[in-house]
Amino acid sequence: MEAAEAVILSAGLPSYEWAPRYSTSRDDLIAAFYKPAIDRSIGYDRAVGFFRSSFFSIAGAPTASFALRGGRVRLLCSPDLTEEDAAAIKRGIDMQEVIDEAARRELDRVLAFPLARPAVELLAALVAERVLDIRFGVRREGPGIFHDKVGIFRDAEKNRLSFSGSVNETWQGWHPLGNHESFEVFQSWVTADSERVSDHVAYFDRLWSGNADGLEVYEAPRAFRDQLLRFAPPREEGLRSMVAGKTPRPRSLFDHQLVGIENWKASGYRGILQHATGSGKTLTALHAARDWLTEFGPVLIVVPSTLLLQQWYAEAERELAFLEPSVLLVGGGHDEWRNSSLLRVHTEPGDDARVTIATVQTASTDKFMELVRGGDHLLLIADEVHRLGSEKFRNVLTLQSGGRLGLSATPIRVGDEQGTAAVLEYFGGVIDPAFSLHDAIAAGRLCPYEYYVHLVDLTEHEAREYRDLTTKIGQAMGTLGGESGSSGYLEFLLIQRARIVKQAAAKAPAAAEIVEHDFRDGEHWLVYCDNQHQVRDVIALLRDKAIDAFEYHSEMQGDREATMSHFRAFGGVLVAIRCLDEGVDLPEVSHAVIAASSKNEREFIQRRGRVLRASPGKRLAVVHDLLVRPPHDDSEGERSPFTAIAEAELGRAAAFARDAVNLATRNQLVGLCIDWDIDPDGL
Repeated sequence: MEAAEAVILSAGLPSYEWAPRYSTSRDDLIAAFYKPAIDRSIGYDRAVGFFRSSFFSIAGAPTASFALRGGRVRLLCSPDLTEEDAAAIKRGIDMQEVIDEAARRELDRVLAFPLARPAVELLAALVAERVLDIRFGVRREGPGIFHDKVGIFRDAEKNRLSFSGSVNETWQGWHPLGNHESFEVFQSWVTADSERVSDHVAYFDRLWSGNADGLEVYEAPRAFRDQLLRFAPPREEGLRSMVAGKTPRPRSLFDHQLVGIENWKASGYRGILQHATGSGKTLTALHAARDWLTEFGPVLIVVPSTLLLQQWYAEAERELAFLEPSVLLVGGGHDEWRNSSLLRVHTEPGDDARVTIATVQTASTDKFMELVRGGDHLLLIADEVHRLGSEKFRNVLTLQSGGRLGLSATPIRVGDEQGTAAVLEYFGGVIDPAFSLHDAIAAGRLCPYEYYVHLVDLTEHEAREYRDLTTKIGQAMGTLGGESGSSGYLEFLLIQRARIVKQAAAKAPAAAEIVEHDFRDGEHWLVYCDNQHQVRDVIALLRDKAIDAFEYHSEMQGDREATMSHFRAFGGVLVAIRCLDEGVDLPEVSHAVIAASSKNEREFIQRRGRVLRASPGKRLAVVHDLLVRPPHDDSEGERSPFTAIAEAELGRAAAFARDAVNLATRNQLVGLCIDWDIDPDGL
């Protein structure tokens, strides 16, 4: 035991000045109350409606320290029962069996959320060391749940500090950016409070022993404990590293990740993992990096943005912590590598663990390529590897490296055969197993979703402009004749025509109407727009309807990070442009409105993936898609100039509807195919 901890424990709970009431509106509940209380305690009893392992993401260090001192926690909470569970109970299914299934389901749900793993590992360590004893309370009759909220800390001198109020044992309950919560505090050594504390102690004991009227109490299921204990680290390595604020050990991989790494190694440490959003690409790559660092030498990770530079850095710090690697950041404002031999030294052969993380914008420069030390000792990992196929970034593909690992949900570059070929040749092609969005949903890595289409019309001016551009496109294609490729003028015309559909004037009002009709306070919605003008229109319409809306794009005024933090904590509607397509992790988002239409498969897969990321408490996502209805055309005997609209819009919608849980939308799309004279079998 550290000397400071010994002093705190010897003084006990009376040594701290406790406020009579704490509230998230003015207090950091962990710093101001929980940590001082548990630092001075040897026992903690807690009866609470909801408990989530996310609580330990903010209370992990003091709780781990408490555990190492021999502290004990008794936790009584309500199992997360669904309507199906209630129906099973009515059918006569044994309550213990229902609770077993609920506990297993809850753990599976949390484990599908990668950032929750450290908290789960601490929970597992506490159970493994018999620090934490969990029981579940269920009401004997009625549809309600056990929802009491009382806590009692006990020190070595049997002083007790109790509290009672609205707060659950969750991140949302205790974090300053979570719910608005408050509770009152009572001290056994204070005469005015002693009777209330005694009542709380007696009440908890009745609850724990199952002697409270109307309540059944069940032990934590053995299967739940056994599954949880798989994630428990060794005590000294795990709990002590948590006290120091470090994560205990690398997270375990799922089958598709393990097989992918083995096949990559069998392919000579070359290949591309074609894994969808939510599949754990970053974690897979860091496990590959861990093996390379311990066997061969340094690792270079190339990422597509500054935001992903920071995300990869945080994940590498967590996943490779036990190797204590030296990490060099390049790009995104990190310029130290330019004026010294730092980059060369960091990428040269050697036994110490060294990781360089660089943005592709910087890694593709001549200066970077001049200083980096390539060779068989180096592993190159490329996130969103399709980016390296563009002419602007293809310089990276000239780097000599012994290992090469590419990551992308869609490595094929649409309309760029040369760029695609360059990426596939350099990295050695796609390796099995592919892990699609459908696979991710089936495996519980992404949540299921409903998909709805909403039709909007072009204005007369937009339809006329679209028709004129279609005529010019036909003339330009005729000029090219049978030659392959396209002219810059033709590409310009195609882009201009596509923008008419993406930026249709009717989209902003339609998006605002969907949000107004379905949005509920506290929900997290995402509206994808095509440009800043569309963003401003949507936000103005939403604010007129008194809906909390925020803009988010690369050229916005104000603090993007603060905007994102506020949105994550309190919900609302985030109106964004393409900067959210790659890498931004927003698992809280449950609803999306797609106003920016796209024929690019990569773009619409990424946009759908943003809203399907797993998050605690999130069981279903909803995607609303604005489809432009092709204007009526009276031309006969030739292809309508508006057929391209129908084909593009229905092609995207068919891909979205294919994995959705609501079948009605698929039937609706078949009807639209008939109305718009499109062969549904071709979609």
